[in-house]
This record gives sequence, C-alpha cells and structure tokens, in this order.
Amino acid sequence: MPQGKDASFVNMTDSMSVSELNEYTKRLLENDILLQMVNVSGEISNFKRHQSGHIYFTLKDEKSKINCSFFKNYNFRLKFEPKDGMFVTVSATASLYVRDGAYQLYVYSMSEQGTGRLYELFEKMKNKLREEGLFDESVKKPIPEYPKRIAVLTSPTGAAVRDIISVTGRRAKNTEIVIVPVPVQGEGAAQQIAKALSYADTVLNADTIIIARGGGSIEEMWAFNEEILARAIYNCNTPVISGVGHETDFTICDFAADKRAPTPSAAAEIAVQDCTDISAEVNNLMKNIEYSLNYKLESCRRKVSYAMKGAAFSSVLHNIQLQRQRQDIAFDEIQWQTEQKINRTRERINNCLGNLEAMNPYNVLRRGYAVALDKNGRRILDSNDVNISDDIKVELSSGELVCTVKEIVSKCAEEE
Repeated sequence: MPQGKDASFVNMTDSMSVSELNEYTKRLLENDILLQMVNVSGEISNFKRHQSGHIYFTLKDEKSKINCSFFKNYNFRLKFEPKDGMFVTVSATASLYVRDGAYQLYVYSMSEQGTGRLYELFEKMKNKLREEGLFDESVKKPIPEYPKRIAVLTSPTGAAVRDIISVTGRRAKNTEIVIVPVPVQGEGAAQQIAKALSYADTVLNADTIIIARGGGSIEEMWAFNEEILARAIYNCNTPVISGVGHETDFTICDFAADKRAPTPSAAAEIAVQDCTDISAEVNNLMKNIEYSLNYKLESCRRKVSYAMKGAAFSSVLHNIQLQRQRQDIAFDEIQWQTEQKINRTRERINNCLGNLEAMNPYNVLRRGYAVALDKNGRRILDSNDVNISDDIKVELSSGELVCTVKEIVSKCAEEE
C-alpha cells in the first residue's frame, strides 16, 4: 500500500505485500465496533493449555470453527477447567494474526454452557460399550515382549508412521514393520480401519498391531470413536496397541485396545523392547551367574581341602589303596588261570588234529593202498560185490584207474 494513503481507501491498481494485506485486514476487523466485544457460543475442540499459562482452542458448531486465544492474564479468573467437548460462551474480540494471516478470537471471559453434541455421543458410546464388557481388563491380551512382525495401521504420509519406524528401528532393528495404509479421518474411515484390522489379524501373521495417528480435534479423530472399530478391536486375536492422538486425547479405540499409548511414538516403545536395555540385562545376568559359580566353586574347594586333611579321608584313602592291591592280585590270578586254560585247550586241539590226520584216507592211499569203486561210486569191500566183465574204478593216492573185471578170486579159493 502506498505510504500516506488512508487505511480505508485502497487503490486496487497498486500492488500490496502479504504483510500489508494482513495488516489492512486486521485494522478492518479491529475498527468494526460489532467485533470489539462479541459473545460467541460453541463447542470446545483441540483444547491446549500452554506452559506459559495461555489457553488455545477451537470453537466450533456443526458448520464452522474459529481458533481462539485465551491469555493467562484473563483466564486466571475461570471457575472451571475447560476441556474438549464442552459447550461454552466466550466474550472476545475478533482480529487477525498478521504473521500467519489467521482470523481468530482473542477471548476475555468464558462461561460454561454444557457439553457439545459430539462429546455427548462419545460419552454415550463409551458407556454402552463399557456395560457390554468391551473394555474389561479380563479380555485384554498381553503385548509380546519380543515381536518378530508388527502391523501398523495408519496414514502412510503422516508423522505417526515416521515416528513409529524411527523408534522401532532404533530399539529393535530385527523387528519387521508392515505398514497397512488406512485413512485416519473422514467419512468411512472407521469402516476401512476395521477392515484393515481384520486383514492384519488373519493374513499378515503379525505378533502385534498398532493403530496410530497424530492429534487433532474431536471431529477429526471421530473415526476412532465409532462402534464398528471398537468391536473389530475386541474381536481381534492379535494384541492391539492404540497410539491415537496426543497425551491428553482419549478415544473409544484407546479403551477397546489391549494397551493405550499416549502418542504413536509411545506405542512403538510399548511394542518393542530396547535392545540396549536387553543387552545390559543379559550382561548383568551373566556377571551374576559367573560370580555365583565362582563362589560355589571356591566353597567346594575349601570343603575338599578340609576333607583331605582329616583322618576320615586318610582312612578312606588307605582303603582305596588296599582295594587296588587286592584288585591287582585278583587280576594276576585270573590272568594265570586264563593262560593255563588256553594252554590245555590248545593241547587238546593239537591231539584232535593229529587223530584227524591219522584217519585221513588219503594218507592211507599214499602208503600204497587203493580204493575200488563200482560203476555207481560205491566202495567194493568184497569180491562177491562184482561180476566178470564189470567196469570198476580204482582210486589211488594220485589219480584213478578204470578197469574191467576178468577174473574173480575169492579168499576161500586162495586158502585152498
């Protein structure tokens, strides 16, 4: 805006900087007498009390919302603690925050009017599901300490997924993280999250499931307050950790889950143990075991040394030596008896071999004798066993003869 011109007049042909436009708009708002002290009623959302004492929140109805700032020098007079879902009336001045170009209300006082519609729905749903037992501690499943695979249901582009990947990567590098993309706000988001939860439970074979998103207003996070998601969590066989919103945010999902984490990062910390902590515990355990074993070993050494010095041990040692001497004598006796038995057995075997050798018919044949066999191979023992012209075989010590009987001389005829 050209210098020296009245703020109420703007030459549209002149170029304005962003700062000049915001300053001009701010003055327009602040110069409107109707906006200097206006009473506005609505539902509190996204409430935050800063460390400085200042209060920041959004005031909304079914169609619109506006940011509000309630500074410490005014809010110290409050007789109640504002919170999300509360329906209030504020006295405020409408203005514009020049740096961000943000239209907002600067609140001077606040009065409580009751609870908002969404907050009432939230309380009604929470009470209903609690009465049905969906939040009972007895149905909560324990979270595995050392999961191999974690399924994370969240927006693939949000800060929550980056926080979870960072934390798990730092604490447990061997744990597999499977990201299941889901919408985290808007119409139909609860149904899609419930469907993805069933998929992670039945198909992905995960040890733990994390449902996560960053903070937001109650309407932005309403998908996590819907009944369909609460029942899907209740029916899930895999342990579920809810890491929805900031520390002060609570949703139905938090109550239905097996474990509630104040933030997505905290959900990752609950899901996996820190490897450095585990390593330290193992080292301490090994040191304790080593100390215990050394102590017991030294104690045993002392007992053995004491026993060896005692008279009872000397007596035992003497008995052991005496038994060893008896064993040596018995062994020598057994060895002598064994050798004698072997010698006698060897002698009998040699005698038997001699007898067998003497009875060997081939040795007889070597002395000039022969064996006569008939045509059937039977031995001929008597001259009456053959006839004239019979073919016979004569077996010698070396070879055999095939003969024909020409004459039979009986023993009786020789004697005559």
